[in-house]
Amino acid sequence: MSIYQRFALFYQRGPYLRFSQELAESVVPEYLDLINFHPVDLLDIACGEGSFAVVMAAAGYRVSGVDQSAEMIALARERARLASIQVDFSVEDMRNLQFVEEFDLVTCFFDSLNYLLTVRDLQAAFHGVFAALRPGGYFIFDMNTVHGLVVNWMREKTYVQNETDDFIEYHRHEFDYENLIATVEITIFSRSSGELWERIQEIALKLFFRGRQLSILADLILVDSKYEFGLDLNGDLVLIDELHTPDSSRFWRADTYDERFEDGAEPDNFDRELVRLWYQGQGYSEEDALPPLSEDMVVTVSQRYQRVYEVLAGSRFQPASYPAHKRINPVLYQVDEVLETWKHITAPLLWVDGDQTDTAKWWGHRYSRDEFHRRLGVVNRVEKLTLSPCGHMLHHDQPMRLVALLEDFLG
Repeated sequence: MSIYQRFALFYQRGPYLRFSQELAESVVPEYLDLINFHPVDLLDIACGEGSFAVVMAAAGYRVSGVDQSAEMIALARERARLASIQVDFSVEDMRNLQFVEEFDLVTCFFDSLNYLLTVRDLQAAFHGVFAALRPGGYFIFDMNTVHGLVVNWMREKTYVQNETDDFIEYHRHEFDYENLIATVEITIFSRSSGELWERIQEIALKLFFRGRQLSILADLILVDSKYEFGLDLNGDLVLIDELHTPDSSRFWRADTYDERFEDGAEPDNFDRELVRLWYQGQGYSEEDALPPLSEDMVVTVSQRYQRVYEVLAGSRFQPASYPAHKRINPVLYQVDEVLETWKHITAPLLWVDGDQTDTAKWWGHRYSRDEFHRRLGVVNRVEKLTLSPCGHMLHHDQPMRLVALLEDFLG
């Protein structure tokens, strides 16, 4: 199912249309005048619900628009019909454009090119655009840089994008610092859900106000937070995931807020913002592989998170003797049965571990590392590799080298 199958109707009622209109009425015409370029035929790729294309067509351009979402194209055609404007809209993937020297200008806005996650896909899109342009034509597009996504995009991780009488649209941003991929999670609550809408809104507000009360007592300001709800097997509303942690919320120090506000300075944060600031201070560039945090910084972040817990909970943080994800599996099974099953695996298997992995912390004295590899050896086609220097968290310690190994293995 297309991600826009349900979202398209809400999309066309959001602020996106205002941005499209500003682009079509001022930004693009002013730029074309600046470079003294006067196109006639225009192709708008990833055209969405067609607002930009329709305004440009109304201004006298011959416009075509393509988008991979059939739902968006349906809305675009209806928009053109209601405006009595001729635009040629079609469903097409920007990676597979079929035009040959038909356009003077190609446009692609709203960071649509950022949705292409591989160099191959991006090259395919640019090759298609190049083929579609007449000699001397222009391609005008926008893209977010890694710096923009890491710094600017993540400043506001959770917010209300649009709120009307019958729906509310929440956006939540995440950034995978290892793979350099940004994700936006869009949650829409429609009043068609009746009592559930009211219940979620009521609980979310109660949680936030309770969190603010507790934060004030701890001399902190709870700036914003995200809450995740679900329905259990009985259809009852339940709160899931973390609650008011430095990962899911932003905290500012209350005792310095007024002074820093008057000075026009950033508030003193008390969440994971210090990680972003640390990378910024290290001169991290979007062209660089993301370096691991220094040992001192790991300790600092850990202390920050523990301190947030202590000031909010009013009690000392007591770490467990070992992380929860390393607890002994409660599922019992016979080793001989498992090994017999492994013998029937025919797919190739890649096993990668770190040279600093301390298996004794996982398995104790139940069996040795050599015994584990003996068991793994019953798999017919297993390739064993070791990363160095590296602990058991491969994706943290050596993300780029791990990616290279996976690409070679899958390639």
